[in-house]
Amino acid sequence: MAGKLFRMTINCFIILCIIAAPALSISISFYSAKGGVSSSSSESFDLDDSTSLQEDITLNSGQISLDRQAEGTGKNSLKQSISGNSYVLNNDIESQGRLSVSTSAAASPQAASLSQDVAGAGSMSLTLCGTQGSGEAGQEASVSYGAIGSVQDLSVGEGVFASQSTEMAGLEGYVGMGAVSDERALVATGGFLGAGTMSASLSFESKGTANAVASVSVDGKRWLEDEDLKNVNRNGMVMSLEGLRADQTGNLGTFSMRAADLDRADYDAELRSRPASNAESASKDEFLQDGAITSTILYLNNPSAYLLKGWKWTAPDPQIKLILKNDAVLASKGLDADATKNAIAAAADTWDNAVAKNLFADGNSLVTLDPGAKVDAQDNKNVHAWASISGGLAYTRTYAYSGVAVESDVVYNSNANWATDGVNNYDVQAVATHELGHTIGLADLYGKAQFESDTDEMMHYYAGPRRSLGPGDRAGVQALYGPSGPLYCMSAPYTTL
Repeated sequence: MAGKLFRMTINCFIILCIIAAPALSISISFYSAKGGVSSSSSESFDLDDSTSLQEDITLNSGQISLDRQAEGTGKNSLKQSISGNSYVLNNDIESQGRLSVSTSAAASPQAASLSQDVAGAGSMSLTLCGTQGSGEAGQEASVSYGAIGSVQDLSVGEGVFASQSTEMAGLEGYVGMGAVSDERALVATGGFLGAGTMSASLSFESKGTANAVASVSVDGKRWLEDEDLKNVNRNGMVMSLEGLRADQTGNLGTFSMRAADLDRADYDAELRSRPASNAESASKDEFLQDGAITSTILYLNNPSAYLLKGWKWTAPDPQIKLILKNDAVLASKGLDADATKNAIAAAADTWDNAVAKNLFADGNSLVTLDPGAKVDAQDNKNVHAWASISGGLAYTRTYAYSGVAVESDVVYNSNANWATDGVNNYDVQAVATHELGHTIGLADLYGKAQFESDTDEMMHYYAGPRRSLGPGDRAGVQALYGPSGPLYCMSAPYTTL
C-alpha cells in the first residue's frame, strides 16, 4: 500500500486485524493483569491511505502505557476505550482533511490518564469522556470547514477530571464540557455559525460534587466565564445566551453559550428522552426540542418550524415587565427613548397577541425607562440596553430554574446603526421581536437544515424590518402558552419528496 506507514511496538499478546485498500482498518485489544486485577484497552482505526500511525505500548503487571502519533489527510477515525476495575475512558477523533494527533495514556486497575495534542484543517470532531462509578466528566470540540488546535486531558482515580484548551476558526464551531456527580450535573457549551473564531479553556471535575472553570470567546469577545459557572452551580439554574453576529465575511451569523446546573435525575431523564435521530444535535444542546417535523413533506412555510429551548414563564399570566436603559449610549445612536420603548413594547405585543395568556405586561407598565439599569446582571430584572459588542448584532441572556424562566436581558450592539422607523438601518422592533422570542423560550432556526426554507419566521435570520410572526413562530409560542381563541391553522404550498 503506497504511502502507508503503520508501526506498532508491544511486548505482550494482542489481537491485530488489518483490512486494506483503499484505506486501512485496524482493531486492537489488549490487557495487563496482576493479582486478579487488570486494566485493558480497545482501539479501532479507519485510516485514509495517506495517513501514517505509530503506536508504542508497554504492558507490565497490570499497568499499561501508550504513546501514539498519527498524521495524514482525507477521512480518518481513531477510537479508543480504556477500562479498569471501576472506570472507563473513551476517546474518539473523526476528521475530514488534514490531521495531526499525539496521544499518551497510562492505566492501572485503579486509575488512568490520557493527554493529547490535536491539530487539523477541514472538519473535525473530538470527544473525550470518562466515568468512575456514578461520576462522569467529558468534553467535546468540533469545527466545520476550518482549522482547530486542541490540548486535552482526562484522568480518573480520585474522581474524574477533564480539561481542554482549544482554538479554532471556521464556518461552524462548537465546544462542550460537563461533569456529573451522584446528585448534580454541571455542563457548559459554546458555539458559533458563520465564518469566525473561537477560543476555549475549560476544566471540569466530578469528585463527590461537580465543579468547573470556563472561559469561551467568539471573535475575540468573551461570552462565558468562571462567574457564569459559579453562578449556576451555586443557584442550581440554567444560563443561556443566544445572539446574532456579523461574521468575518460580512454576513450575519450566530453564537450561543450555555451553562447549566441540573439535578442528576433530571439530567439522566433528559438523556433517555432524546430521539435517536436527533442524538447529534441533542448532544450539543441538552434542552432543545422541536416541532413535529415530517420526513415526507417539505414545507415552504412550515407550521411546525419552531424549536423550544426548554424553559417558559409558568405563572398563569406572567405579565413580564421590561426595562429600557435610556442612557448616553442609547442617545449616541440617535434613538429617541420613547420611540425605542414603543418599538420594544410593540415587539412584546406581537408575541402576546398570539397566545391565550397575558404573557407581557400591559400599557405603560410593559416597558419602563431606567438610566441606571444593569444588563447581564442576574438581578431578576429584564433589561434591554445598547452596549458595544465585538462582531455581534444582539443577544439574549436568560436564566431559568428547572425549566422556569426568571430573568432575560437583551443587549443590542451600539456599534451597529439602528432605527425605529421600519425603513432605515437595523429595525429595533424586528430585532426585539426575535430576541424576545428567546426570552419566552424559542430557539433560533437558522443553521438547521430542516428549516432552511422557512425564512418567513421571526426566529430565522434577520431579513429587514419584518415585524409579524410566521406560522412556525405562532405554533411555537402556542405550544408553550396556549392559542389565543381558535387553533391557528394554515395551508402551505409543499413538495412531496
